[in-house]
Amino acid sequence: MTKNVRRLALAAALSAAGFIATFTWYNATDTFGAGSSKSKPIARMVTTKNEVQRKLIQKLIWQPVNENEILHIGEAIRTAAGSEASIEFLGTSTRIDLDPDSAIILEESAGKIALNFLQGNLFVRGGESTASDGTTPGGTSGAQAAQAITLVSGDKKIAIGGAGTNKSEISLGKSKSGELDLQVLKGEAQIQTGDKTVTLEQGKALGQK
Repeated sequence: MTKNVRRLALAAALSAAGFIATFTWYNATDTFGAGSSKSKPIARMVTTKNEVQRKLIQKLIWQPVNENEILHIGEAIRTAAGSEASIEFLGTSTRIDLDPDSAIILEESAGKIALNFLQGNLFVRGGESTASDGTTPGGTSGAQAAQAITLVSGDKKIAIGGAGTNKSEISLGKSKSGELDLQVLKGEAQIQTGDKTVTLEQGKALGQK
């Protein structure tokens, strides 16, 4: 075997080893792959239009998400230009509509579900338990799940389910600069900033007196 052939063989072996290592690492960090129960299922993709994608927040690769697929804690969801999506939380009728160029992250903090609003425009319909047995696949009662869902945007926490906000309808927008636009179209919403909580009633907007 000539020196050049040995070099080519060594390069090919190193390349194959790198690919195998990367593939093994990727699958080892996949917390909700097929058959995995490590990541809690909390929502379902109801409808999609054009390009809608998801990924684990600790990964770089975005993958297409289709209608009726289950969504998990730790996933980021985004819509491309000209694309839309609707998400419904399991065990409740709480529904989130994402406009084009919007992005959210499904999170959990202290046992409570939180939806981190990153950019774009959302329409939120608060809801109550819809599960026939009163439980979600994650083991939380539908009523508890409805109360636990919170929308987070920067330093603001917005209740979109539970007492006082069930069946409310809220429109939210977030500019690239991070400025939040919130309007209550039906019912009311509670916005917490630090230790201060403000309740907005129907027809009111954030910052409106």
